Formats: sequence, structure tokens, C-alpha cells
Amino acid sequence: MPVNQIPFAGDWCAAELVSFKVVAPAGDVFAKLVPAKVIWAGEFRNGTFAMAAPVTKP
Repeated sequence: MPVNQIPFAGDWCAAELVSFKVVAPAGDVFAKLVPAKVIWAGEFRNGTFAMAAPVTKP
């Protein structure tokens, strides 16, 4: 089963959500997204992360 591994370094902490907005190009599936409720927010400070292609775990 492929797994996406995302190595990161930084400070992850809870955050107080004030507002948010979904921004997506017209015609994109996410452009029609209208969240009804936000149950959690987080903040990633002083950090960096890397995305890689999914790999198959042995």
C-alpha cells in the first residue's frame, strides 16, 4: 500500500480559528466547498516540510 511520507521540522501548536476562506480556481471541485463547521485549527511555526511521491512500505 503506497504511503505518503511528509518529513517536517518546526513547532506545531493549537491555534484559535478566527476565519477562513476556501480559494480555488473556477471549475475546481474545491471551489464549491462550503464547510459547515470547523472543529480544529493548528499553526505551524518556524518550520519546513517536504512532499514526496508515495512509496510502498515493505
